[in-house]
Amino acid sequence: TDCFSRTYYAGPSQLWVAPDPVYLDEAYAMRFSVEGPETLKSVDVYVYGVYTDPSVDLVVEIRDDALGLPGALVQSVTVPYGSLQFFPDSENVDLSAYNLVFDSDFHVVITSTGIPGSTFMDLLIDDASSASGRGETRLGGLWYTLVGAYGYDGAFGINVNMC
Repeated sequence: TDCFSRTYYAGPSQLWVAPDPVYLDEAYAMRFSVEGPETLKSVDVYVYGVYTDPSVDLVVEIRDDALGLPGALVQSVTVPYGSLQFFPDSENVDLSAYNLVFDSDFHVVITSTGIPGSTFMDLLIDDASSASGRGETRLGGLWYTLVGAYGYDGAFGINVNMC
């Protein structure tokens, strides 16, 4: 089987924090599409380290699709701050041990172990030039598209690596 990477991210433009103390975003996500059964091997996440609190770990969740938004939790991985790779490098989260096979859309959620209003992690988002309609945010426990919540069609710094 051929392996490939997929992203909708057009490069860094802004920092969005998780959890966000002003807008109250709890997590962010990107919806990824596949064209048949594909195995998710790893995820690359772009984290900006300058303002990220060193007590905060990265949390990456893989969720199935629920009518275009993140659905049920399939797998969750926490990456400790001390082992994170920061922008301009990406953090590669190895998922190969979980045998995650998708034949339809799935979502990669990124958040942190930060405490709302106190500690957070900086995550990169593009300038909306990709206009993919795939960015999502969780507010008050509910998922929304970025376009629906903010009128902004940005894509987060997330790549998926599949075979």
